[in-house]
Amino acid sequence: MDSRKRVKIWNTFFKMARDSAVSLKQFESPSWKDPGYDWDKPGSGGTLGEEDMLKLSLLSWCILAAQARSSHLIQECKEDGFIYDNQAESFSQLNFKQQWLILPVINTKPHCKYKIDFKEYPHKVIKELYEIRDKLFHVNHNELKKQLDGITSDELLDYFVHFVEAMEDMNVILERDGRTEPKPEVLEIAKAFRK
Repeated sequence: MDSRKRVKIWNTFFKMARDSAVSLKQFESPSWKDPGYDWDKPGSGGTLGEEDMLKLSLLSWCILAAQARSSHLIQECKEDGFIYDNQAESFSQLNFKQQWLILPVINTKPHCKYKIDFKEYPHKVIKELYEIRDKLFHVNHNELKKQLDGITSDELLDYFVHFVEAMEDMNVILERDGRTEPKPEVLEIAKAFRK
């Protein structure tokens, strides 16, 4: 990948950071006016197209949500007495795919159903997000661009749908709050984005 294309990827992440900074500044100071920035002016380098920006954003948030969710559930297992502090600390060092796989094993509720299969949805999405993670967060420019070019927006929205379904299925597997069935209101979040 040539320098010009790498700059577009860098600038895309920079633009997303700036957009968040603008929103936070306007939240803190409602009268503040964004002076703006022209990402397409000569010398700025430009950004990826809008669709690729949205893909990057959705992938980033799904990956961070998966990591945060699995880490939260590890801590919850510690709080519920299923594992000790030192075990929770060790499990926290695992990647989110490994954490997701181990959660039903360490949660020893009497009827806990151990059914995590990374070959089928909804949990297959955890494996897929993990595989994308390194390309995204280590910013392998060539692989990242290939990933964005190789996936349609509809396919990416399916990642979100499957992530919501996997998250809720994990709640059922772990019998969180006595659940034996998924919460319809949680599945409704995903349903709105289904094709």
